[in-house]
Amino acid sequence: MTEPVIDGIVELGAPTLSAGIEAVLLVANEPLTARDLAASFGVPEPEILVILQQLSREYRERNSGIDIREVAGGWRLYTAADCTDAVERFVRDGQHTKLTQASLE
Repeated sequence: MTEPVIDGIVELGAPTLSAGIEAVLLVANEPLTARDLAASFGVPEPEILVILQQLSREYRERNSGIDIREVAGGWRLYTAADCTDAVERFVRDGQHTKLTQASLE
């Protein structure tokens, strides 16, 4: 079944395009290209790139515990570098939930 199209753009399935991008990156098993995301949301690739860069900047400006980076030709969510000690402590002290390799990086 195809998603409904509104004014030539596929309905997002999320409150905003930024929120949709974050949600998809959170569950992705590998980095996603802006082209992949553009195809998924039915939005031009340049618009996706602007949002990815904006999200990255916003995370850094608010000292978020997560970061979004372009790696290996695609974009991915990571834990922020300055939270390494907290993540390592959590893992070392016996977490109750398995972390993905991306989470550990």
